[in-house]
Amino acid sequence: MAAGGRYFYRVTAVTSRRESAVSGFVGATVLADEVGPGAPSNLSAVVDPGAVGEVRLSWEAPRSDADGGELTGLSGYVVLRSEEGGSFAVVDTLGAGVHSFVDRGLEELRNYGYAVVGFDGSGNPGTRSQPVTVETGGIAPPSGLRATGEIGRVLLEWEASAETDLRGYNVYRSPRSDSGYERLEGLEGASFTTGQTAYTDSGLAAGDVYFYRVSVLTSQGESGLSGFVGTTVLTDYSPPGAPTFLEGFPLAEDPSMLEITWTAPNTDAAGGRLTGLQGFQIYRSPDEDGTFKLVGTATEAAFVDTGLKELTTYFYQVEAVDPAGNSSPRSATTPLTTGGVDPPKNVSVSSTTPSNLLHPPIVTISWTAASGAILHYEVQRTSVPGSMEDGDFVDILPNDLNTSREDDSVRRGETYYYRVRARDVDDRVSAWTALAAITVSN
Repeated sequence: MAAGGRYFYRVTAVTSRRESAVSGFVGATVLADEVGPGAPSNLSAVVDPGAVGEVRLSWEAPRSDADGGELTGLSGYVVLRSEEGGSFAVVDTLGAGVHSFVDRGLEELRNYGYAVVGFDGSGNPGTRSQPVTVETGGIAPPSGLRATGEIGRVLLEWEASAETDLRGYNVYRSPRSDSGYERLEGLEGASFTTGQTAYTDSGLAAGDVYFYRVSVLTSQGESGLSGFVGTTVLTDYSPPGAPTFLEGFPLAEDPSMLEITWTAPNTDAAGGRLTGLQGFQIYRSPDEDGTFKLVGTATEAAFVDTGLKELTTYFYQVEAVDPAGNSSPRSATTPLTTGGVDPPKNVSVSSTTPSNLLHPPIVTISWTAASGAILHYEVQRTSVPGSMEDGDFVDILPNDLNTSREDDSVRRGETYYYRVRARDVDDRVSAWTALAAITVSN
């Protein structure tokens, strides 16, 4: 009956034969319902390991009003939730016949509190149930993430995950702390960044600032991201160490070239970690104590120097350069000698002129033997003073290993110029000797 209504009543008795007269009347006013239901009981909260981000609630209906009297009405329930010990807020409103609820879309590994309140048809809220607390399931991200900025790289470390079916870790990087994180590719060819609890992010520009977060990957999926850490990539002010073990040898096909090799440094000049190596600069001097000039650069620990004089000693130094432009100390000075065939030395000419005009004069050319595996010596003659043109010369044969040769094709009173060279077993020739002149007497 409607609250506040005023009603009067009279009663008669009824038998099998007739009804009595009506009694005197009585009156009463219908009272308003101002007491809500009692508290729901046995509230429970359960986390399903297979349903990440869900909590299942169940409870029993109240059996009396909040004042302990008869239950005057129950129209439904209000489900309340708090997060990490905060205030309760309404999650949903349910009908009176519903005694369970699934709360979805929750954050993993968070503490949530729940309570349920009944209400009656008059809108009276009941007593709140005893609250329950539960932690949602999920995969815990790594803890203890720390970043160290170094020259050209950032070193990351974190605590190992306790997950029994751990597959690996994903490392995420961003130029800002609040967004833009992208997963870094791993070096092991796997679908995750690394299987270790440390990671080196290399190839970074000096002065850049980066932020990092890390997750755990298991057979069940990936955890949320850890808290971020940030650091600045350091500028490289440390030069590489000096190259060592400089050596070289002439190229057989071209004695004017030297192939030079050395060992690259594996530390910085101060003996610390090598923070970068971009290339090398090669210096040459004709004298050990002379001025060394830059003759070339190389990205590998080898260089071919060209345009050199045969059988000549040159002095070399090499320095290493890193990407920041820091130059190392130079290597020790190393003498290297170009190749070629050793020419004959001490060439001399003499002539004999027979008194009998029917006998030709003879010029004898002699020299000191050249070093090396000489195949034979070649002798040429010209009558053109100071000529260097091959077309002006004739060969004096036969070519052999003797260190002297006779020329009986000369004429009396003429002046001739001779030159000698050596040819080795690899068919390489030496330089021609200087011209040796002789005038045949009459």
